[in-house]
Amino acid sequence: MSYQPSPKTSAWLAENGFTPDDWAQEDQYGNNAIACAIMRNETEIAEEILAAGVADINSTNKDGNNALWFACFRDNIDMIDRLVAANVNIDHQNAAGATCLMYASSASKTAVVEALLKHGANYRLKSQDDFTALDFAGNKDILKLLKPLFA
Repeated sequence: MSYQPSPKTSAWLAENGFTPDDWAQEDQYGNNAIACAIMRNETEIAEEILAAGVADINSTNKDGNNALWFACFRDNIDMIDRLVAANVNIDHQNAAGATCLMYASSASKTAVVEALLKHGANYRLKSQDDFTALDFAGNKDILKLLKPLFA
């Protein structure tokens, strides 16, 4: 695929140790360019890379997290929507067996939990410690979202 990044994205890639010749390249934590951009809240850069379709959104870092994890961390609902539309694995389980839904639930990120559920995240998955997103519910609003699903 022939993709020529914008000058801004080219500069960002260079500043962060990435090149447009190798989209599988990772930083010291195992993040590829799109995961790194999302993690650093560089939405414009991430959106350009995502639109170009050059970076693997399902690539995982050393903790086993994909790009969706960082969109959830940043409470970036628009990016969550875009990644899901681009077929990110919404139910990916990291090295501890945690999904983005479990993380968002435990971190009291109600809007993120709502977004993930809207997109069909599997709320029944269990972590390595046999916990579901419901077990991790960090506030009453998340508990109210998840509890009826288990009835």
